[in-house]
Amino acid sequence: MNPSEIKGKKIVVSVLNWGFGHLSRTIGLMSQLQEQGNEIIFAGDKIQRSIIRQYFPDIKVLSNEGYSFNFRGKGRFAIDLFLSLPKLIRQFNKEKGRVKQIVQDENPDMIISDHRYGFRSDVIPSIFVTHQLQLPIKWYQRFMQLWHRHLINRFDKVWVMDTKESKLAGKLSKSRGFYNVLYIGPYSRFMSGEFQTNKYIEKVLIASGPDVYAQQLVDIFAEPGVIVVCAESIITPDGVKRLSGDWLKQDDLIRSAKTIISRSGYSTIMDAYFLDALFEIIPTPGQREQEYLSNL
Repeated sequence: MNPSEIKGKKIVVSVLNWGFGHLSRTIGLMSQLQEQGNEIIFAGDKIQRSIIRQYFPDIKVLSNEGYSFNFRGKGRFAIDLFLSLPKLIRQFNKEKGRVKQIVQDENPDMIISDHRYGFRSDVIPSIFVTHQLQLPIKWYQRFMQLWHRHLINRFDKVWVMDTKESKLAGKLSKSRGFYNVLYIGPYSRFMSGEFQTNKYIEKVLIASGPDVYAQQLVDIFAEPGVIVVCAESIITPDGVKRLSGDWLKQDDLIRSAKTIISRSGYSTIMDAYFLDALFEIIPTPGQREQEYLSNL
């Protein structure tokens, strides 16, 4: 089942709240599905719902609690995730009950989950969206890959946002050990519309990801002449222009930039695929996925 083949369906979509990359790329997918005559319902936390309303003011939105990630900014992602594991497991189990309630209330035809392991149903088709089938982990963390694979394989279908040749994600999107995998190509909120030909902004800094790491990026690269796109919580130096909150205005700004500075998250890699700009990508310290992607 390819996204382009889905028409006339009622679909509930929910995405992981680790930064905004999962939300950003899902906007492109939701746009395509809506244009094909599908009814989209979005389930997310308060911040996600406010952003989605900017792009889709008429769709129904539901509450779905985000996962609690606690990053201390010291580049020790594995340890930070391990310490958060008990709370994440409780939220995972709670989400399964939330899905049952949504299916009962809304009677959708299918569910699409962008990297939310618990957002699946036993009674209607459930699709898992990812680019990362293979985790970039060390040998002694092998159990994490086994757990990751087990949870994903419980879904009816896996959509991988990459080419069959793994052009953008490299070894991360290889399907070894997985079944019902379909490569659907890259997606981005910038995939529709024409390129901005009038590049009147020299440099834009996109401070995304967990706040502590976004702030670190701003502290290093924000300077006069650079326009910063960031969350409201990020502090920018005096004299540096910033844009927060309005994603549609941010999109216009990003399209008009000659150079874009950003973390090397996969959603940024896909944005670069669709945008006509020079990208300077900096991996988040200790984030092995971003370190790998920045070197492809």
